[in-house]
Amino acid sequence: MTRIPDYKFTVIILSNLGNVRPPRLAQKVIDLYLAEYIKPLEEEKTQPPVIALEPSVYDAYIGKFQLETGLMIKIFCENNRLRAEIPGQPLIELSPLSETTFDMRGVNAKLFFTRDALGKAMNIFFHRRGEEVPGKRIEALDLTPNQMAEYTGNYYSDELNVTYKIVMNGSKLFIHIKRQPRIEIILHEKDTFCSDIFNGEFERDEKGMIIGFSLDTVRIKNLKFKKEET
Repeated sequence: MTRIPDYKFTVIILSNLGNVRPPRLAQKVIDLYLAEYIKPLEEEKTQPPVIALEPSVYDAYIGKFQLETGLMIKIFCENNRLRAEIPGQPLIELSPLSETTFDMRGVNAKLFFTRDALGKAMNIFFHRRGEEVPGKRIEALDLTPNQMAEYTGNYYSDELNVTYKIVMNGSKLFIHIKRQPRIEIILHEKDTFCSDIFNGEFERDEKGMIIGFSLDTVRIKNLKFKKEET
């Protein structure tokens, strides 16, 4: 629920889908109905001009970044232009305001990057309407096929009464959920993984064997799955 008391305006978004993000939808409703009343922030009125960058500069930013909210942002280059892909949203063109600051065209937001000593962007900051959300680059661990196979199997949730199946396809891991598209998961730390819509962590017993995992989404925390014996 999002309230704008000054205009006696309230937006309530109800959904039972885990990949729906109510705050974003509520903001779209507010932008639509209160456009003539709510003026842009002063800093957005005086936005600096777009500059030209050599396409080779974009290489430092290509990859996947995850915000602290769990939102995954994929940055890639297409036709010498930097673009951002956010689950459930149209592609967003990133217009450079400096070498490390980009305007997100059409969404009234900016992305800031910080780079390491080699110039590679490692951290990201999403800035919109005066709020800033930090994030970091997500890179998959370099695992052998045998190490990846350790995570595969069927996992059951008592709470949801559903089984998720983790499978390996080439060098990637996917979660299969009945009647839904498969979801790629990225192991970026030992036993810690993420996807476009959730984060998770595998659990091991005293012998080091994987016995389950837990999931976190924007609104659900510590949802437990137990690995089924084969």
